[in-house]
Order: sequence, then C-alpha cells, then structure tokens
Amino acid sequence: METFHYEICGKEFVRHDDFVAEPKDGCISWTHAVVPDSKTIRQLLQTMGAPRDIQDNCAAGSLHPEFLIADGWRMLTFPIQVPGTWTLAYLGAVTHEQIAFTFTTTKISYIEKFREQVTLRGAESAANPLGEIFEAAGRADRDALQTMRDRVEKLAEEIEHDPRGVGLSDIRRLKRAVVRCGNVCEDQVFCLASLATPAVMKVATKSSITLRDTLLALIRYVDRSFDRLDIRTRELEAELQVYYQQRTEDRLRILTVISAIFMPLTLITGIYGMNFETMPELSLPNAYFMCLGAMAGITVAMLGYFYKKGWLAPSKLTKRD
Repeated sequence: METFHYEICGKEFVRHDDFVAEPKDGCISWTHAVVPDSKTIRQLLQTMGAPRDIQDNCAAGSLHPEFLIADGWRMLTFPIQVPGTWTLAYLGAVTHEQIAFTFTTTKISYIEKFREQVTLRGAESAANPLGEIFEAAGRADRDALQTMRDRVEKLAEEIEHDPRGVGLSDIRRLKRAVVRCGNVCEDQVFCLASLATPAVMKVATKSSITLRDTLLALIRYVDRSFDRLDIRTRELEAELQVYYQQRTEDRLRILTVISAIFMPLTLITGIYGMNFETMPELSLPNAYFMCLGAMAGITVAMLGYFYKKGWLAPSKLTKRD
C-alpha cells in the first residue's frame, strides 16, 4: 500500500509527506492511496474530518457502483478498466470543498503515470486531479474497445482463411471480456448520471458539468459499441461451431463409406469361412484369385459410386483441410 499527498494550486503540484489540512486559497489538497486497507482509509478520512457515513462506506470496500452525499461530502465508487488485462477495478473518490481523496483497489497505470508527470513538471491544464483521472478512465474504455475490436477482426480473418487454428475457447474468452467491459461501461454511465442530482449540481462548477457530460457521451458510445461487439463475437462463435460440426460430419461420412465398402467384403469372407464339407467353389483351381478379384471389383465399384455422388469430397466449409 502507498499513500501520496499533494497540494494543487492551479497547474502546480506540490508533494507533501502528510495530508494538507489547510490548503492555500484557491488550492486543493489531494490524497491518493493505492490498494489501502480499511483501517488506513478510515484513518485518512478521520484526519480529513469526513462524516461517519462516508468513512463507513469507503472502509467497507464496496465493490459496486455507489454514490453518497453526507454533510456536504461526496463519495463515488467508480468502476474502471485495468489497462492491459481489461479486468474490473474500482476507484473511490471523496471530495469536500478544497479536499479530494482517491483510492484504487489495484495499481492503475494511467493514474500512476499522471501522478508521476505532475510531480515532475506540473499539470498542463487540470486544476482538479479527478477530472484528469475520469478522462483517463474514459480513454481506457475507448482503448479497450479498440483492442477488442482488432482482436475480433483478427479472429474473423483467421476463421475465414484457416479456422483450424481458432478454438471455441478463444472466442468465448474474448466474449467474456467484451461482456465484462460492457458491464463496466454501464456502471460508469450510472455513476456519471448520478452526478446530475440536484444536490451535486448545486455545488458543481461549469467545467465539471461539461466534463461529466463529455465523459457520459463518450462512455455511452463505447457501451453501445461493446454491445455490437458482443453480437459480433456471438456470430463468430456460431460460425466456428458450424465449421467444427461440418468437419465432424465429413469424418463420419468417410467412416460410413468405409463401413459400407467392407460390408459386402465381410459377407463374402463370412460365407467362405464357414466349415462345410461341400463348397463347390473351393475345388476350382483359381477360386482364391477369383474371390480376391470379386472383392476388389466390388471395392472399386463402390468407391466409384460414392465418388460420383460426392460423398468422398469434403464439404465447402471444410475443404481447406
């Protein structure tokens, strides 16, 4: 667990060893904690003077979208994508006048990158770190969408040219990731929409309202795109299932042809394998070769018949085999 304290004055970020209880006029005291435990969260919020309801909800480790207002304090549990793995994590944010406290359930690369950049050379534009973090979360959603879209198109090309290298598990794993990311976007829409309550709008600035509306539009677009991507992955799964089913049918058809060819041969073998004293054909000098010839003729005739009927040719879906 790591905890970082900053005092933000316009574009200037100043690192401190402890929480800045009284920031300068026009400045913000920002504390960010990475994977904190419940005890640490409660201690930090107590130091900041947060009400008990805010402390309890943050310390409870809520793993679902949540928004709470208590005595002028605002708490938001915001779901986010973890870049690279595209798994679900949560960003907790608590604000009150000149105080901002954020914490994450896992280390998030874009938050750490932003924090390191502002520590070294200050911020380029944002006076509030939450705006930068939420914008980065929106970009992470967009990047996840593009990554999965590229992966879906790559799988579609592989299925088109050589489906043997694609497994149903690949598509199902991607489909689960698409559904998971889509659910994250839905929860983000819920959180951002909840920020439009009268109690929040009363204290919100024009820039924060613009940021919320912009992010809401972006995430709704990404969410709809994930829905379309989910439909596309289902189509790919159905197409691959048809291919594997057809390949199985081709193999069964070949086995059926082989069984059909051996049926008359087995019959002949069975007849001449019986132990009777009198079997006229056995006395013929060339009986053995005549029998082999008849069996070969039957085999060739049946192979020709099945070939003419197209039973030996692979189906169109599996002819690439």
